[in-house]
Amino acid sequence: LGEPIIDTFREMPVAEMDEISMDPVDPLGVIQRAELLSDLSPEAIDALLRVAGAGSGSPLAILEIRQLGGALSRTAGSLSPMGSGEARFSMNAIGATFTPEMAEAVKARIALLVEATRPYQTGETFLNFMEENPTGDRVSAAYPPEDWERLVDLKAEHDPHNLFRFNRNIPPSPAGSDPDERLSSERVKTTEKRRKTMTKMLVTGATGNVGSQVIRELLERDVPVRAFVRDPNKASAMLGEGVELAVGDYGDPESVRRALEGVDAIFLACANQARQVEYETRVIDAAKEMGVRRIVKLSAHGAEIGSPIAFWGWHARIEHHLRASGIPSVILRPSFSMANLLASAEAVQYTGKLFAPAGDAGISMIHPRDVGAAAAVALIEDGHEGETYTLTGPEAITFGQVAGYLWGALGREIEYLNVPDEVALQSMIEQGLPEFVAAQIVAVFGVLRQGAQERTTGTVRSLTGYEPRAFTDFARENARWFAPPAIQQDEREKAS
Repeated sequence: LGEPIIDTFREMPVAEMDEISMDPVDPLGVIQRAELLSDLSPEAIDALLRVAGAGSGSPLAILEIRQLGGALSRTAGSLSPMGSGEARFSMNAIGATFTPEMAEAVKARIALLVEATRPYQTGETFLNFMEENPTGDRVSAAYPPEDWERLVDLKAEHDPHNLFRFNRNIPPSPAGSDPDERLSSERVKTTEKRRKTMTKMLVTGATGNVGSQVIRELLERDVPVRAFVRDPNKASAMLGEGVELAVGDYGDPESVRRALEGVDAIFLACANQARQVEYETRVIDAAKEMGVRRIVKLSAHGAEIGSPIAFWGWHARIEHHLRASGIPSVILRPSFSMANLLASAEAVQYTGKLFAPAGDAGISMIHPRDVGAAAAVALIEDGHEGETYTLTGPEAITFGQVAGYLWGALGREIEYLNVPDEVALQSMIEQGLPEFVAAQIVAVFGVLRQGAQERTTGTVRSLTGYEPRAFTDFARENARWFAPPAIQQDEREKAS
């Protein structure tokens, strides 16, 4: 190696250590995001300039590109923080957050930047350039897989309860000893045994956003599944030919009993409606009579008897009935579903605007597939009986950020407009929703604005072994539903 341009290595007295960094104790608030890039081709540069260049309206204070060449990139293995990576450049975006409005604008622009540069990202991360409170997959991406596994095992041995969990946390291994965070080794051992002895799972609400995902997860695990459906043609088209169908209706007790014949466990879900308590308790009572061994109930984050949100109160009453039945049961309380945004798809298509009375509330939205995966684990594995699990996404996001993520996925500007409650109520009624249902939805948004679902949990990771999906994943998967009709027509013509 040649002589270094700057050499900062020297011996120094301990008393001088505070001179290494003199950061202020009350620093300027900023939002930061960094990605590692494999290349800085003309196409990559164009993508950067479209989102953060002159004339783009970007609120970012800094968009820094650093070259990662030279001796740093030639160091073998993990002797260097970058030695094992394939990245040639780092991209670091920083924006100031003097006001809530500035914070929202920065978050939305960073989301656009991440989406625009995704084709050029390596998927790796650099720990020194990382956002505040990164998710576990962002931290693990900074290490080669073999190093990460070794560090996780060391953490499990020396800190099994994850006491030292701040900064860039390395969690203990799944075989660790904290029962609140990880599967116990005994539960893991009994999973395969139960899989071999089970007969069949009944999934109700099988064509819904969550029920269909539960079926998908069970089939991937080679578990026999029966779907309780009203429309067999719709169900076959959605679920495929490999699923046994039990045709019936909650309002028909005999069809419920037929669906339960030979069933080992039930995933219990029902759309929010006036007869929901009657319908679900009917299934519970029939299941008890017919010897069903486990019920996993889909409830709601915030379920409580006497809740001002009628839907949540109904769920709480059903939960109580289920516990009183004596059937081994697990209750899942997911937060606001990302799939709820599909109800706004048509408005986004035609206006480029996302309307909601959500204010600037942070909501820990969850992907329906993560709920389905958690439900499948609770159905199959022993050791969850009696538990109530609150399921959330990886972070609390605002509807302003949602609009930004949709913008990134569509390549088309999407604006969020916060609307008054009365306007939202009238709009939903005009679209055909019953007034009671519309009023309840508005009431839910009122509670969300108070921070009711801002907190995140690690339950999805504890149950499934992976981090919950981000809204950017949902936006990419469902971009076609939010695209203008002309673009949808083009896609259909290409497909044909």
